[in-house]
Order: sequence, then C-alpha cells, then structure tokens
Amino acid sequence: MEPANSNMEPAATRFFNIQELVSLLASFLDHKGISRVMQTNCHWCELFAPALHRHVHAYFHSRQKNIFGATESILALFKNSQFVRELDLGPFDLAYYVNCVFAFQDVLSQTTGTPFSRPQWLAPPDPHLCSVLLIPPMTLLTTVNIEVKCRRGVEYTNSCPYYLPSSKHPRMNATRFCWILQLNQHLQHVTVAGFVLKDDQDIRLFTTAIHGLMELQDLSIAGVYEVQGIHQLAPTIFFSWPPLLQTLSLDLAEEELRYWTGIFTDDYTLLGSGRPYAWEKEDEECDLTTTPRRQGPLKRLTHLSLMEVDKVVNEKDPRKMLQHCPNLCDLVLPDIGEVKDVSPLANTIAATFPKLRRLAY
Repeated sequence: MEPANSNMEPAATRFFNIQELVSLLASFLDHKGISRVMQTNCHWCELFAPALHRHVHAYFHSRQKNIFGATESILALFKNSQFVRELDLGPFDLAYYVNCVFAFQDVLSQTTGTPFSRPQWLAPPDPHLCSVLLIPPMTLLTTVNIEVKCRRGVEYTNSCPYYLPSSKHPRMNATRFCWILQLNQHLQHVTVAGFVLKDDQDIRLFTTAIHGLMELQDLSIAGVYEVQGIHQLAPTIFFSWPPLLQTLSLDLAEEELRYWTGIFTDDYTLLGSGRPYAWEKEDEECDLTTTPRRQGPLKRLTHLSLMEVDKVVNEKDPRKMLQHCPNLCDLVLPDIGEVKDVSPLANTIAATFPKLRRLAY
C-alpha cells in the first residue's frame, strides 16, 4: 500500500507556485540574493526574473559589471522590461538605452506597418558605432535617477563597449531623459544630476516634460547653467512643478562656457546660446514656444531646498516662490548675504510657515 500523501506536491513546490509568496520572498532579498536564487534551477530563474529587474542600475564604470555590457543581460532586460520600476542611468547609458528603444520601435514599425510617434524635439538616433540591441520602452517606472553630464576629468570612452558620441552632447541627453519622463506618467521620484542649462530652450524642454507628471512626489535637480543664455531660471522652473510634490531640491551652479571644452562635443561648446543645432527643429514645430505654469500652490510640499540659485533670482523671487508653499517644515535658502534688506523675506517666512521646524541658508 502506498502512503496516503504520495501524490501530494512538496511544500516548496506549492510555495513557489503562488506568485504572491514569490514576490514576498523577493522583497526580503537584495539583488545578489535574487541572482543566487535564480541560479538554483530554470523554474526559479523564470519566477524571480521580474524581481531581479525591478530595479535596474545601469551606470557605466570601467571596473564594474553593467547590464548594457553583456548581450545576455540586455536580452534578459528585453524580456522583463515591463517589470522595471526603478531606473538609474549615467550619460553613456542614457544614450545607449534610448537608441535601443529606437531600434525596437523601428523593427516593430516595420513589422506592423504602423510608425511610432516621437516628440519633434527628441534627438535623432545615433549612427550605430556599437551593437545596438532591441529594448522595449519602459513605461511603468515610479523612480528615475539620471546623470546627464559626463564628469570632468573622467574619460571612459575607450573602455565603454557601448559608447555613443552623442552621450557627450548635453542637449541630446536632455531630450532623451525628458522623453523618458513623458513615457512614464506614474513617476513619483525623480532625480536629475549634471543637468546642463545652456539657454532657455533647455528650460522649456524640461519644464514641459516635468509639468505633466501629476503623481510626482519627490524631485531633485542638480546642474550647471551658462549665465549668458538663461533668464529667470529658478522662478520659471519652480512654477512649472506639478501640484503633488512633497520634497523639492534645486541646486544650480553658474559655470562659464569655456570650461566645457573637452567635456562636451565640439558643436555643443562652439554654438552660441539660443542657436539651434543641425538636428533641431524650430520651436514652433516642437510646441516649445512657452513654459507651462502651475495653477495654485504646492500644498503638500514640506521640504524645499534652493541651493546655489542666488544669482538667478532677484530679491523678490524667493518671496513669490515661498508664498506658494504654505505647509513647509524644512526650508533651505540660497546665500542671502548680498540682499540689502532681509526684512521682507523674514516677514514672509514668519507669516507664511506656521509649521516650519528648520531654516538654513
């Protein structure tokens, strides 16, 4: 006689047949732990693949492995791109990823006979100087961390297997990350580092992209600007933010154009501010003639940091901006040492923020 439980499934099999339990287990594992579980057998590899790709960190470093550095990992991303919720990209990775999306859309368009619609302001595909594989666009992201500008003094172009020259063109990379923002309307957390603002075109491009993110809660922008080409930078950006923001950090430093030689492409540094590049279309064609403006205050904003923006605001701007943030608890202001009379600003802070717990400048 056979035992009564001979036909019963093993407990482990029953456990891993329940996707909710698999997801719960994956939430307690780091990236390395999930990778080790996937190496156990083919079935577990398939079960845990979505969890492994929930957070994709693609930032090229010559001494570290990168998801874009191996064909196998790109093919795995191709299969699991719909599961990605958090995405980290450096300047080389940003250019490569968007070119892979272009390639995917072009192949799909040829197959279906239906062309894809892309913004008129988006930079065109690069000449394929490296192997560009197919990656579907990620459209369910909730968190994006992007570095736009190549770091000064760091030269990785010779060692990066997927380097594309346009990754050193800040305007091209700006259009790419703005396109990623537009494709992901459920974004809640956005961090952009190394953002280069050369002229008002960059402001119009970025504010148009960010204005439509109605679920955005946390936003951090750090970058540099060329003072000759920028007008009313901080207020223009501030009044374009969507209404549900809770945390906002704006850190912009002035930098002269001559310091960009050798870091960026020649056509970027040599072309004067306000002049279009060869691949750019007129603002009217791109619908970038104005900057969007938010209606109403940022009622949910509790943390506001305005660092290094003192040269792109006048004495009245901080008061106008602060009056739109009635529930601030934490406030960091730029250097106010050169303000002749701080009384109006002090009175605004005292009268407007009953919940304020921390003030720094």
